[in-house]
Amino acid sequence: MNDRYLFRGRTNKGEWFVGNLVQCSDDEVYIQQVMHTNYHLVDISTVGQCTGLKDRKGKWVYEGDILSIQIHNNFENIDTVTAVTWDENSLEYVCKNPLDYIYGKKLLSQWLYMTTNIEVVSNIHDNSNALRNLKWR
Repeated sequence: MNDRYLFRGRTNKGEWFVGNLVQCSDDEVYIQQVMHTNYHLVDISTVGQCTGLKDRKGKWVYEGDILSIQIHNNFENIDTVTAVTWDENSLEYVCKNPLDYIYGKKLLSQWLYMTTNIEVVSNIHDNSNALRNLKWR
């Protein structure tokens, strides 16, 4: 199965499941684990799709993940934390970029082109306070 089409969601008990998305109604969503017949009712607000991209440790990056990004070279010295979201205008996953006060976001694929030092550190559902400490210009 192509990992790009996997989804992740959290149950009301706080358990995370990865698999196929099954939407029964506007407010009833299940994750069916791949290679299993188990269906898990998940909170629709926690569902995120796999971006098809991996971080430096080989972990899949999902919509809603919080990334630690480090770029150190002759031109830039960046240490930041950002969240992965879907952008309807560009039809691509983007990261809110606190360092880019003109555009305010950068395509996830652009970050991965600039550096391989990107790591999934959490997600916005388990750690909503992680992004509050950012210094926005």
